[in-house]
Amino acid sequence: MKKLFLSIILALIGFSVTAQKTITGVVNDNSGIPLPGATVLVDGTNQGVTSDFDGNFSIIVSQGDILVASYVGYSDQKITVGSQDQYSFILSPDNELEEIVVTALGSVKEDRAVGYSIQKVDGSTLSNANEANIVNALQGQIAGVQIQGSPSALGGSSRITIRGSNSFLGNNQPLFVVDGVPIDNRNFADSGQARGFGGGSYDYGNMAADIDPNNIESMNVLKGAAATALYGSRGANGVILIQTKSGRGGKKGLGVTVNSSISFDDVNNLIPIQQEYGGGSINSGTTHGFSELIQDGTTYLYPNYAKDGSWGPKFNPNTLVRHWDSWDPNAANYKETRPWVAPENGYETFFETGTSINNSVSLTGSNDEGAFRMGYTNLDQTGTFPNAQLKRNTVNLNSSYNLTDKFTASLTMNYVNTTAENRNPTGYDNSNAMQGFTQWWQSQLDLDRLRNNQDNSLGQQYTWNPIGPVVDTDTRQFISWNNNPRFFDNPFWVRENFLQGDVRNRLFGNANLSYKINDDLSVTSQFSTDWYQFSLIEGTPIRSVDLARYSETERRFQETNNDIRLNYNKDINDNFQVTALVGANRMKQFSRRSSMNSSGGLVIDDFFNIDNSKESPTVSTFESAKSINSVYGSVNFGYQDMLFLDLSARNDWSSTLPEENNSYFYPAASVSFAFSELLKDKKVINFGKLRLSVAQAGNDADPYRLNDVFENTTPLFGSNPLYRVPQSRQNPNLVNELTTETEVGFNLRMFNNRLFIDAAYYDRTTDDQIFNVQSPSPTGYTSRLLNAGSMRNWGWELQASGKVIQKQDFTWSVGLNLTQINNEVLELLKDENGESVVENINMGGTWAAELRIQEDLPYMSIFGQDYVYHENGQRIVGENGAYEFTPDRVFLGSAIADYTGGFSTQFDYKGFSLSALFDFQVGGSLHSTSLQWSKYSGMHPETIAYNGETDTRANGMVLEGVDANGNPNTTRIDPQTYYQTYWRRAAPNVYDASFLKFRELRLSYKIPRSLIQDIAVEDITLSLFGRNLAILASDVPYIDPQIVTSAGNIQGLENAQIPSTRTVGANLTLKF
Repeated sequence: MKKLFLSIILALIGFSVTAQKTITGVVNDNSGIPLPGATVLVDGTNQGVTSDFDGNFSIIVSQGDILVASYVGYSDQKITVGSQDQYSFILSPDNELEEIVVTALGSVKEDRAVGYSIQKVDGSTLSNANEANIVNALQGQIAGVQIQGSPSALGGSSRITIRGSNSFLGNNQPLFVVDGVPIDNRNFADSGQARGFGGGSYDYGNMAADIDPNNIESMNVLKGAAATALYGSRGANGVILIQTKSGRGGKKGLGVTVNSSISFDDVNNLIPIQQEYGGGSINSGTTHGFSELIQDGTTYLYPNYAKDGSWGPKFNPNTLVRHWDSWDPNAANYKETRPWVAPENGYETFFETGTSINNSVSLTGSNDEGAFRMGYTNLDQTGTFPNAQLKRNTVNLNSSYNLTDKFTASLTMNYVNTTAENRNPTGYDNSNAMQGFTQWWQSQLDLDRLRNNQDNSLGQQYTWNPIGPVVDTDTRQFISWNNNPRFFDNPFWVRENFLQGDVRNRLFGNANLSYKINDDLSVTSQFSTDWYQFSLIEGTPIRSVDLARYSETERRFQETNNDIRLNYNKDINDNFQVTALVGANRMKQFSRRSSMNSSGGLVIDDFFNIDNSKESPTVSTFESAKSINSVYGSVNFGYQDMLFLDLSARNDWSSTLPEENNSYFYPAASVSFAFSELLKDKKVINFGKLRLSVAQAGNDADPYRLNDVFENTTPLFGSNPLYRVPQSRQNPNLVNELTTETEVGFNLRMFNNRLFIDAAYYDRTTDDQIFNVQSPSPTGYTSRLLNAGSMRNWGWELQASGKVIQKQDFTWSVGLNLTQINNEVLELLKDENGESVVENINMGGTWAAELRIQEDLPYMSIFGQDYVYHENGQRIVGENGAYEFTPDRVFLGSAIADYTGGFSTQFDYKGFSLSALFDFQVGGSLHSTSLQWSKYSGMHPETIAYNGETDTRANGMVLEGVDANGNPNTTRIDPQTYYQTYWRRAAPNVYDASFLKFRELRLSYKIPRSLIQDIAVEDITLSLFGRNLAILASDVPYIDPQIVTSAGNIQGLENAQIPSTRTVGANLTLKF
């Protein structure tokens, strides 16, 4: 019996042993991202393991056991062990887990308690865009945010607005705040440069470009006045809150992350040049159309070199002519003739492949008492224009430490050093090669010959546009050669000999002390600063067609902020909660610009120094100071985690307004109702919230607008300085611009948190606009400053994202954002009877079009002569075969879009991720001076073929339209006659600025941990990416409708656009 009993026991033990086995598995979230540190337990026991960095686990179990996977913030999942040896858990976020958002002044709140619109962008989204300018990284990402600008000029500008523009003439861009530090984002372009002129001004970009995307943890965009009221007069245009990466929240101990990328840029969107007719003009005195001369007994044909256009003879390989580079008597090709043909190397070969190498490394560390992160980023760029380069080095520190259980200290610091050489000039100027290439070029020119022949044997510049040969008018005998440029320098010579360089050093950061008085009350004190020094040099050599010059400019800026804040957070009982804060802020801002400029030219060529000025150089200095003292407070009441009331206010005392009237109060109120708390079944709607807010925000004046001051002027009166009375009369009774906004919206999370929807409607009006109006000349002023007028912005926003497919190893996610924008000027200045005294503010323009701020029309309206239309809607063509135009300039459109948005999609399969981003704009208008002049000068393809007909130069062109009686037009007109007669009419070159862009494509692969577990690397991710890949749809021919030369208000006027670039590259990320 004992033997039998022993045998049974041994059999049972053996059965038990054989039934147990080791299984492996992985724990991911519903996006396929591994969850390190997840707990996997055998249900009902203490037997369990923890997943590793890649979410992998291994555990001994028996068939039939129930495994439970859990992770903080996620719902548990159970799986019954079967016969297989591998298992995967996919954990979904807990429906009851509350989302946390960052609000004004860095306060953290539950999403359900927020009664206004806030949208978050993850730092990885910004860094993955691989944009040097952080503003461009936001394109297509956020509802309500409009970006004007696209990568083109090296280190160039981009403009960002939120919910349209509020101010006629003031700053309309949002406030950037990095770790609680307000960041200056000014742009140094003047109105001339913004309109496409500016005398060869360089685009030095917007200052927010100094923010390193590699250091960003997250970005929160505060859109409405209720969200930004605690920032007072500085938050009227919205606020962009940026939190940089820190060592908090990660693993304890030390960690190292290395990120390296390389990308290549090639130009896009070039205006083609017709390839059937050559440059110059037709000489009507010869049968072949060329000019003739006799040199050393030989007759030569030559084109009109000095004519900057392409209305010359038709290309013919059998016709041999003297080209521009055959006149150097000491050159091997002197007197050379070559066929009159289209070039092998068109102007597209002028551009180089730009490169961007971005390397960053960060060190993190944390323990129970504190954490830190120190990072370094090096950006090394070469532009698509020859010799252009930019280097940026960024050092970042973010640290915090618990000095005691109640006392915490933190420090953030960012140092940025940027150097650049040979940025490209913008707009209508000889120094900008695009003026020649797209507006005034000769179609036979070969770029290789221009590249290889920049100087002749006499040391003179060799250009395609010389004045040309001097010929005896009677005998046609060659007398001499005039090598001086007529209008344009050799573009390669410009890139080699013009001087441009700049250096910017910037430091911004804060020091913060926080003391926890008790469980409900704490006090925080913070000092922050933003400082930079920006040094610029520019120069033009003597041999240029332009006046030789040299200039030095130095800009200094500093802003300091001192804050103290008392925070209160209390659960009164199970039903009521109160969160409150009260604080004070003192802001001081100082800026200085010093410049020295040569006068009358330079004495010695290629010697760029103020002492080389022909005449007495001009020296100028401008200083500006501003301060704002503020107190603010906010209180949030919560009832049953369902109904919330938020009240906040700020009072500013601004130094730029009159002492007796410089105090302004900005209140805000919002209500949030989490109606999902009333739902018994949350399978469809996991979370739902209705919200309503009303608020006011302000925009104060620039410094020194209260009292008239004398202005210094040049030249001097003998050896004495000369001053004049200002032409504009200031206003000692100035008040701030005041914005009042109402917003209503809702948030939904549905279908087990697979669908997110955020929608809002907003309506804001800004009154007491600050602007100048004309004054009668007997007053002694040409204009006076006043408060008047109002502008209204209204529209709706939609942001949605969801997971279309969510499987164990595969997820397909999509996102959409859409914004409708209405931006109307309600009134300017009316008299006591309500009659308009001022109907528009002229913002300047080009030859054919101008920008106006006009009553009852959208902001930044484009005016010009329009087509005359027949009652059937078609354009009327006159008896001469040309279009008829309105006698006066009329409204042709606005630079402001009607709709903006973006669409994204992402596929995740195991370690692979494929994502794409498209963005679009519907509406808005653009006038193109480049297209205007390319037609005038005979370069545009339309000048040789039109409406399906070819060689219209020989046969004439028939414009689409009808005669006065409504009959189809059949009258032919010579293209040159038409384009050179009607070039001042704006309508032919005003286009709908709508577009659809393929903004980004990215493929990433994260190498499985099992393949790298034997090396000291925790994570390796490889990526290939493309950025600004294509304009899929646009009504604007050839050029990019999104390019700007300024971040200011003046937009919608294109002139000699720097072409946008397409980028492809690769990225490697290592984590140790």
